[in-house]
Amino acid sequence: QYIEWPAFDWLHVDCFPGLIQLSCLLPPKEDKLRNRLTK
Repeated sequence: QYIEWPAFDWLHVDCFPGLIQLSCLLPPKEDKLRNRLTK
């Protein structure tokens, strides 16, 4: 049931650019969500 950390790190690194791109596409009213994603 445990998550293997190397796999988790790979998944996080692989998805992170997508989160940055998503945060850039959000409208200004979503500033709180954008700030949460980029922290």
